[in-house]
Amino acid sequence: LVQIMHGSRIWRAPYKDCFHGINGVTRTGDEGVPLQKSELGTGLFRAVREIPDSEVDPPANYLIRAKKMNQGVARVEALNKYRKSGIIRNRTYQPETQLRRWKAETKKWVDKAEACRREGVRCVVRPQTARRVMGTIEAMTAAKPHIARGCWCDPWPMAEMYVCTKVQPVTGLQERLHIGDSGKNEVRHRTLNEIVEGIARLGEDVAEADIAFAVFQANREVDVLFGRVDEHSLSVFPWSDADLNADAADVLSGPPPFPLAAAPSSSRPPLGPLKPVREGDAEWEALGFDYLRHLEKVRSSQLVVAQAAQVAAQAIQAGEAEVEAAQAGEAVQAGEAEAEAETEGQAAEAAAAEEEEGEAAEAEPMATAVVIGPGGDSSLPLLPADMVEVIPPQFGALSFAGDAPLSGDEEDLAALATSPRRSAAAAVGRGG
Repeated sequence: LVQIMHGSRIWRAPYKDCFHGINGVTRTGDEGVPLQKSELGTGLFRAVREIPDSEVDPPANYLIRAKKMNQGVARVEALNKYRKSGIIRNRTYQPETQLRRWKAETKKWVDKAEACRREGVRCVVRPQTARRVMGTIEAMTAAKPHIARGCWCDPWPMAEMYVCTKVQPVTGLQERLHIGDSGKNEVRHRTLNEIVEGIARLGEDVAEADIAFAVFQANREVDVLFGRVDEHSLSVFPWSDADLNADAADVLSGPPPFPLAAAPSSSRPPLGPLKPVREGDAEWEALGFDYLRHLEKVRSSQLVVAQAAQVAAQAIQAGEAEVEAAQAGEAVQAGEAEAEAETEGQAAEAAAAEEEEGEAAEAEPMATAVVIGPGGDSSLPLLPADMVEVIPPQFGALSFAGDAPLSGDEEDLAALATSPRRSAAAAVGRGG
């Protein structure tokens, strides 16, 4: 948090300030010696904070003048009476001075604890126990690193650490509100927690009304503190006091019953116009049990949005899958058509080639070897019988190959060569 607030003059760690640090030490003290415990708290406070003489002089002078006190008694009375209201302010030392004074205070209580032990009397300083409860001196020693880092120093000068609230009408002394500690918030939280603890007995409706009145009372105390409204009022809302002043003016003489409503203080900025805030406005904020209902409503709307987004994503995925399937089907169909066309082309090419081979076979004479054995029997018994045509014996034994000269009667041989059933015992093929 210190790093986040860097640049805003916030340098000390939360809950490591003077208030919580001193309380962490005094909490370890023995409750059975209240005077020593008060002395311990006062000594620790004076080790890290100081009260300038200029802060004590105004209330002391008033007491000397009004109460006829001598100076010494008046200063003691002023410190006891006017510190809480912020009339007497205090400030922190620098870290080096704080650490030096803290070490001196620690040594003082170490010596006092030793003296009490020798004398056998009770001392506010408690030792470290086996139950891991930190002792008083150990707590004072553990605070030194935080003091050295400046965590116990006020982030701003004394004048900026206080907010002026109102001037006391009798004494004329200026009251102030210290903004450097969280004690007031802790008191308010304790009050609200006490209300919440009784919710099991009160129920939601009554507890909500109780919390609302507690918040209203807290706001009213702040308005009174800053002089915005009169301390005593018959109205629930401060803006009604002006109406009551107007009604009283018709029947009463003298000052108005609510002076601040008649003449607001000029030391504080005036309140803005009353603006009702309803759900849906930019200033609206769920409070009390309305926050729980508002949170459930927000979660329900977020769930609806998430479900709608999921349905839309599923629809998109389904659409993409459908497109991919259509594209795949088109690709398959295109492949099948291409394969069919290729098959048809190959078949056409094969048919054309076969046709060309047939035409070439008919146009080109085939080399044939024919052998006729004696008595007209074929000398090639391996050929099927329907492929053999027996040449009559009158031609005698003949043989030829390709365009070799023919023997025998040429006309009969020409008729034999052109016969559908070629020749008896033929070997077909070029050079055959």
